[in-house]
Amino acid sequence: MTKNRSIIFDLLRLVAISLILASHLSNVGIVNYNGIIFGLAFGTWIGNVFFASLGNIGVILFIFISGAVLELNKKPINTVIDYGKYMFWRLVRLYPAYWLSLLFAIMLLLYANDHTFGNLFWQFSGFSAFVGQWGGFLNPVGWYIGLLVSLYLLFPFISKAMERKPWLILIAVLIIQVIMTYWINITAVNLPIPNTSIVARWFPLCNLFYFGIGIFLVKTGYYLKWEDKTGVISWLGKLTFYVFLFHIPIFPIAVNSGILIYLVMLVAISMIAMIVDEKIQTKIRTLNLSSLISSISTN
Repeated sequence: MTKNRSIIFDLLRLVAISLILASHLSNVGIVNYNGIIFGLAFGTWIGNVFFASLGNIGVILFIFISGAVLELNKKPINTVIDYGKYMFWRLVRLYPAYWLSLLFAIMLLLYANDHTFGNLFWQFSGFSAFVGQWGGFLNPVGWYIGLLVSLYLLFPFISKAMERKPWLILIAVLIIQVIMTYWINITAVNLPIPNTSIVARWFPLCNLFYFGIGIFLVKTGYYLKWEDKTGVISWLGKLTFYVFLFHIPIFPIAVNSGILIYLVMLVAISMIAMIVDEKIQTKIRTLNLSSLISSISTN
């Protein structure tokens, strides 16, 4: 489970989470960067093929990094068993941390004597957005989980297709994404589902190019191969995942106590979550569940 890491992707993670926080914190007193930078794009054809906001650029960077890191650490996937093992470990890496954020959100609501939890099944599955519930009541960033799982499922096929004709596949996924995003944004108002204005943000085919270009750059070697000899940037890069997961549940702190206290609390909670998650990951590895999957599949 030791991963290859490139400092450039960890640096981009830091940029991505900074953009997301800046976008969300603009609602509590900081300058509205989204309106200033992207206001002219709303309602134009640009707005129909790209959801213009700092936060969305941050999410796009995370999607790009996910594709790149998967390719950087790819192992041979030649059989159904290989595919099952690959997906098992991707889900293990994703869901325990996400579930920690949901449990944390539930505890906060219970502390406030609020029992409005929403649909727990869809929220814990990470696919709330697929049934018109965006990210769910507990943690709105849950919409990103379902998107990532969908892209994880597609990764082996995109990576395999790029082995022979990487440029052709990259252009193909770009065309698919532009057409699907434009079509969904134009017709979404007529769809019989809630939250139609943001369907393109979580629909996998509307994020295919962002994911695919990460795979492409690693596969072709078109990326900076810097190493983090100190380990500091790598550690901060890993922390960004937990900051992303927990930054919405504790958002009331920013509103009630100020942004500085919010950021301090966010970093502290994220560090605790990362430590707990790493212990969970270690425990799961000791159980050797992937071997169990192989034996079940063989039998």
